[in-house]
Amino acid sequence: VLGRSREMEKHLGKQLSDELFGPFKKSSHGLVTRVSALDGITRTVAYRWLDRYPMLVMVAVSPRGLEEELLAQRNANLRKGMLLSLLVLLCGGAVAFYQLRRDRLETMLARERGHFIEAQRVANLGSWERDIPGNQVWWSDETYRILGYLPESQKPSLQAFLARVNPRD
Repeated sequence: VLGRSREMEKHLGKQLSDELFGPFKKSSHGLVTRVSALDGITRTVAYRWLDRYPMLVMVAVSPRGLEEELLAQRNANLRKGMLLSLLVLLCGGAVAFYQLRRDRLETMLARERGHFIEAQRVANLGSWERDIPGNQVWWSDETYRILGYLPESQKPSLQAFLARVNPRD
């Protein structure tokens, strides 16, 4: 017997009887819950016979110790779950905050664009943009109107612009 508990000290180096080993001879490994013949305490014992040596390896835990370990593990899992839930809640809150902020900015941008379009219409001023490398042209609705086109009636181009400009200009 090799052991680390004080109750086992009187049995160290001694061979135990077949009565004590009986439940462990049924298979090469397993779990047994029993009252210890050494100290009278009920324990759950995990065991395995080592094939190379005539040796039985056992690890025992009392129900109280097992309950405490399970309770500690449950509490640790609850803490992890609460932290994970808090993290998900914070991430969801951040996403909602930024989505709300984006919606407000898009609303403000649409309102400002509306003001800009109205100002161009009232002042009879248009605007245009040209991307030289991409050979793309963009006209505002008022530019279409100034040139005598319906908005979006044709693709903006330098040729379409020059077709409406007086050749003397």
